[in-house]
Amino acid sequence: MLVKTLLIHASFGEGHKKAATSLEDFLQAPCKDLLDFCHPVIKEIYSSGYTIITDYLPQIWKLLFFSTRNKNLDYALELLHQILFASFFKYLRQTRPNVIVATHFFAYPFVYRLKKELNLKVIAIVTDLRAHPLWAHPVVDSYIVATQETKNDLIAYGIPQDKIISGYVSLREGFLEKSDTANLRKKFSLDARPCLLFVSSRRG
Repeated sequence: MLVKTLLIHASFGEGHKKAATSLEDFLQAPCKDLLDFCHPVIKEIYSSGYTIITDYLPQIWKLLFFSTRNKNLDYALELLHQILFASFFKYLRQTRPNVIVATHFFAYPFVYRLKKELNLKVIAIVTDLRAHPLWAHPVVDSYIVATQETKNDLIAYGIPQDKIISGYVSLREGFLEKSDTANLRKKFSLDARPCLLFVSSRRG
């Protein structure tokens, strides 16, 4: 049987997207931004709202974690998302993938609704080095994480050890290239002393 894989990310920051697109060519699978399935105004509200809340209103972000335990709120959000993201549910029913690989926890509730109907297997690539409660969800069949610490976080949230694979980071192919140190020092005018490489996200 031909296995059809779908990669899903959500544009709440660049890291989730890069993790998904780095697998796109390797798996020869389509890669979709979940927020592209809603109205552009809604997409801007979601993506900008995430940035504003995490940067300036961390207490609201903290409340979102606790809201995941509120079944009434979960149900209300599910009804809202059925309307806002109706085209995504239509897309899943039309393409009928066998496996969904999600690099953002925002995708979980959407996939959960159709998991049984489409007989989906769901794999989560946890793109945060420390996992928070929103990463732990019953829809996920297998988790792939970067470090043992990330794995321990998921175990603390009740995820069985045998569902978690640690030691993997999704990288673009260029990161696997080997470069000559002497040529790199010459190219960037560096002497023989140790160097520090500062890595920053899109938001700085």
